[in-house]
Order: sequence, then structure tokens, then C-alpha cells
Amino acid sequence: MTNILRTLALPVALVATLAVASCGSGTTTPSAGKPSATAAPTATRSPVGPPATGDSNPADVAFAKAMISHHFQGVEMADLAPTNASDAKVKALAPKIKTAQGPEITAMAGWLVGGGQRVPDAHGSGQMAGHDMSGMGGAMPGMMSAKDMAALGKASGPAFDRMWLQMMVKHHEGAMATAKTELAKGLNVGAKQVAKSVIDRQSAEITTMKSILTGLSG
Repeated sequence: MTNILRTLALPVALVATLAVASCGSGTTTPSAGKPSATAAPTATRSPVGPPATGDSNPADVAFAKAMISHHFQGVEMADLAPTNASDAKVKALAPKIKTAQGPEITAMAGWLVGGGQRVPDAHGSGQMAGHDMSGMGGAMPGMMSAKDMAALGKASGPAFDRMWLQMMVKHHEGAMATAKTELAKGLNVGAKQVAKSVIDRQSAEITTMKSILTGLSG
């Protein structure tokens, strides 16, 4: 199979977005090789990871594009918690989710850039809910709509806590379903490693969030 994840510069607007979204560290990025030498010439350089190595197929590309869009929305949701949440456990969990997803965006963006593929824009507010997952069987599951995100942004206190947990559980479940599809249909070893990491980490986070939901008053 030809490697279709192997060079384009990122749009300047996306460079800034990736820099904000990928502020965390500590997540393993399975790709190997030299960093792309074609990063966009801007003062804020994109934290795009190295290109993918090994064979890949259309399912790998679809997975990377869909998961980047999904992670962007997860980061957007996490960013609301410090100001809108009242529960200490929600406030503590949100930055951990952001820290884990940021480096995965960096890694997958590197794969796409290295293969001359378009990196999805971070439109936010659920506008990627209908993201095309050709090669993986349909739209990205678990994405919130623009209406959902607007309602979450307006909520605060205990109402926000409950809504955020319920939405993030659904969001995680969608990511896990997509990751399972990558394990079943994908070819690239690095992409499969990220998929497995998503399943392992987010299943644990779902357990935590459901426990917090159970403990909420009212």
C-alpha cells in the first residue's frame, strides 16, 4: 500500500489555533521521523509533529482528520470549565482532558501535513459535527451541535457541571467509536497506537465523569 500520510504548509490561521489547542504535554506521539521543514513562516510556529512512517490507507487519513476536529471541540469544551463550572472535580478534570488531546492534535496534524493532506480547521461551536469520515463509515460520532455548544457556553454553576459531564461523556464515547473503527480498518501503526490510547484514556475518563455525575446534588 502506498503511504498517503507522507508536504504542505499549514494555513496561518490554523497555526495559531493549533498553538492554543496543543498547549499540553506528556502524551506519547507514535510517529517517528524528521519534523516537517515546511511549517508556515510565521512568528508563532505550528506545533506540528513529524510525518507518519510506514504504510497507511484512506481509513488512517479519515481517522486523523476526524479526530483532530473532535479533539478541537473537546478542547473548546474543556476551556469553558474554569469559568463556568462550580464542581471542583469538573474543574480539575477539564485541564487534564485538554492536556491529553493537545499533543494528539499536534501528532495527527503532522501526519496530514507530511502527506499533503488538508488539516481540518478548528471552527469551534460544533460546526464540525457533520465532518466527513469517508473511509470510516459516515459522520464523526459524538460531536456536539452549534446549539449544544451555545447552551453549554451560557450555562454556569451546577447546571453547567451536569451538562458538561453529560456532553463530554457522549463526546468521549464518539471518539472511542471512531478509534475502534481505526483499529478495525486502519493500516498505519502510529495511527493505531493513538486510537488505542484514545480508547484506554477516554474510557477511564468516562468512568470518572459518570462517578462525578452520580455525586452531583439534585
